[in-house]
Amino acid sequence: MKNRGSSLIEIILVIAITAIVFSVAMPMSIYLKQYDLDSAAYQLASDLRLVQQLSINTSIVENELSKDSVEQFPKLALRRSDICGYIISRGLTTIKSITFSENVKVVGEYQMIYFNNNGYINRPITIRLSNEKKNRYVIIDRVGRIRVQ
Repeated sequence: MKNRGSSLIEIILVIAITAIVFSVAMPMSIYLKQYDLDSAAYQLASDLRLVQQLSINTSIVENELSKDSVEQFPKLALRRSDICGYIISRGLTTIKSITFSENVKVVGEYQMIYFNNNGYINRPITIRLSNEKKNRYVIIDRVGRIRVQ
């Protein structure tokens, strides 16, 4: 029996099967990128609510605010380097550290985010998370309401 290679029909079948597999896989990858972005935005909003609740639970008398007592309030620091994410800390203690997937980037300049003991924030903040094509916004208004848009 001679091994003569593959026929034109076999090559066309292999190309057709490969095209079908890629046509199914490409929309799935776009869906996964959107899922990563949505998941990161909702996780950030949830952890901002955690920081807010921890701030409310911090018992400091208002007339005794000093540098040491302010350090007892939890804060959230966003990372905007190659590896995006955030760290929740209280003083020198890290409470939680989150790293986003490589598809999600934090866009903009943000400082430490912290709430006072009433759960309010000094000024409204809008945090923009982005993947290659879409944006998600985590919005904190002055009275501490946190939402994802």
